[in-house]
Parts: sequence; structure tokens; C-alpha cells
Amino acid sequence: MAIVESRVNAWGALTGQGSGQGGAVPTGERQGAAGGLSELRPALRPGLEIAELISQHGIPYILARSSHSGQPFYLRLTPEELRLAELMDGTRTMDELVAAFADISGRMAPGEVARVVADLRARRMLDDDLPSHPGLRPVEGAGGRSGLGAGLLGFLTGRRVAAISVDLLTDVVYRIGGRLLFTRAATALALIVTVAGFGVFVKDWAEGTRSLFLTNGSYLTGAAALLAVNLLVLATHEAGRALATKHAGRRVPVAGLCLRFGLPGVSVDATDAWMAGRRGRLIATATGPAAVVTAAGAVELLGLAVPGLAPAAFKFAALGYLSTLIALSPFLALDGTALLTDWLEIPNIRARALAWLRGRGRVEDAEGRLIARYALL
Repeated sequence: MAIVESRVNAWGALTGQGSGQGGAVPTGERQGAAGGLSELRPALRPGLEIAELISQHGIPYILARSSHSGQPFYLRLTPEELRLAELMDGTRTMDELVAAFADISGRMAPGEVARVVADLRARRMLDDDLPSHPGLRPVEGAGGRSGLGAGLLGFLTGRRVAAISVDLLTDVVYRIGGRLLFTRAATALALIVTVAGFGVFVKDWAEGTRSLFLTNGSYLTGAAALLAVNLLVLATHEAGRALATKHAGRRVPVAGLCLRFGLPGVSVDATDAWMAGRRGRLIATATGPAAVVTAAGAVELLGLAVPGLAPAAFKFAALGYLSTLIALSPFLALDGTALLTDWLEIPNIRARALAWLRGRGRVEDAEGRLIARYALL
């Protein structure tokens, strides 16, 4: 899933694709400025869901959601760009949209209009009959690879899921008790369990009384046990995200098994939490790792009370802490980067940092300097 900021002003500074702003463009130059797109007539796909949100700095923005072919796609727009998108009904040419956008925004910006159309198309928000054109290139991170090789790579890295519908089940679990996990009392209890259980884990690790790789004296059995435990850890992480998404009032359409670099994993589609606003997204993203470390603490305390369960509890806790450490890394395309993105409110910060490292971006403002520092780290 990618959230794309379609304002070409920022992207032009960061990826070297033009400013998209400035003075008026003479009528005779419109076609060239818009990349030869004059006669294209984009049409917005019906059924888009629109959420009007406010950033932490008090700046309004729009998050659009499309569920074409059952897969959700998201796009972040400014209010001006939403008004432009609403004019795309298949009757207006690109030149007419450029003129309309000038009336809306007070500036003649054919490059920005082309960029918005490209972003909408990449996110499956335009009708399929729009002809292909080299001038319709989405911003970094908006598109996706296609073909057999890309599909196989996507499956091996966890982006292709053998899934079933779980929205009703998640809703029932949330209503009959899952909602209580988001109360202050539950949060305080989870913190106590996490700290106490981590203390037990550190003690066992320091004493060397538990083995991570051996089970009943066998490495083969130990490897099988670790795969099973890792699946439980991933399921705990995804269950936490699913309940948090329900807590934000959004849907959890599918869940299922996948492969993550050749290893079995669990995946839950909780991306609908993006429509819940910044606070809802932060809670949904953070709840997955929080659920894992709380569960790790709980099973370690259970192992302390029931010694027969201690070896399995140690394995669960070790994998849980390791997976949480990786998931919260701010440099991988995982929960840590998602939290950083929402905290700083810089969409696609990792993709934009990689573009800067490849020499495709220029540092021209405070946001650009922040992305440059992130890229260097």
C-alpha cells in the first residue's frame, strides 16, 4: 500500500520533476507544458470514498480510497486537487482541466494537472479507457510493477496473500470484548505485564537456561518449532492491527497466509485505517508491535507459573522481541517507517529519501532538508 502526496510543488523540489507552479502559461504553450496531453479526457471512477482530514499543523487535506478489483488504493490530495478531480467526468479535455484548475487555484499549472491525473490513474481511480501516454507518469511510489516476475516477487515478499473475508469475524471479536483492550485500564495492565515479562526473559537469557534453537535436543525439531512460534507471533501482530482498525471505525476486509521471503506468514489488510485520520493510523500501526510485546510478557509470566511451558514461552518471547525490533525500525518499509511518516506528516518519506539518494531530488525547503537527513541515516 502506498500513500501518495500528489502536490507537484513538493515533488518537483524533491525528485527534479518541475515545480508545477508559477506565472501564467500562454495558450499556445499549454499543450507542450502539459506534455502533449491536450485531447485526453480523464473520467473519475464512481464509488470513491473521500475523507476530509486535518493535519497536526491545522492544514486540511483529502484522502481518497478506491477499491477497484477488490484491492484498496489510497491517494492524498489537497482540497484544490479534489475539486479538480471532481471535474474529471470524461467530457473535459486536459486543456480545459488546466483552465479550470487555474480558476480554482489562481495559477496556471499544466504540469500539476498532469501529475494529479497520473496519480489518480496509478491508484485505479480513473476509468480504464484512458489511453496510455508517456506524459502520465505518477510520482515516486504511486505505481507498481507488473508481470509474472513482479507477481512472484510480490508473493515471496508477502505482498500476495491467499486471503479470506474476516471483516464480520473481526467486528464480532471487537464488540464482545476486543474493544476493552483499548481502555486506559487495559493499557496500564498491558504495560505492567510487558515490563514484568521482559524481566523474566532477561533473567532466563542471562542464566542461559533456555535454548532458542533446540527442542528436545534436536535442531530439526527446534527449527519446526520456531516456524510455528513465528507464525503465532505474526498472527498476534496482525490481530492487534485488525482490532485497532475496528477501534478506528474502519473495515478489515481480508486476512490470510502469505510467504515472507520464503517463510510462512500471516497478513491482515488493515490499510483502511488510513481513512481514519492521523490519530487512528498511529494507533492502528502501533498496536501490532504493542500486542506482540504484551503477549511476549504474558507468556513469559505464564512460563514462570507453569515451568513445563517455559521453553516454548522463551521461544515466543525471543521471536516477539526480535520481530518488534525489526518492525519498529524507521529505515525499513514496516511499522516504524509508517509511524515516522504519520508523526512527521511526510507521505512516502522512505521512497522520497531513496529518490534523493539516487540523485533525483533537490533540497529546496525545510521538508526537503529533513528528507535528506533521513536518507543519509
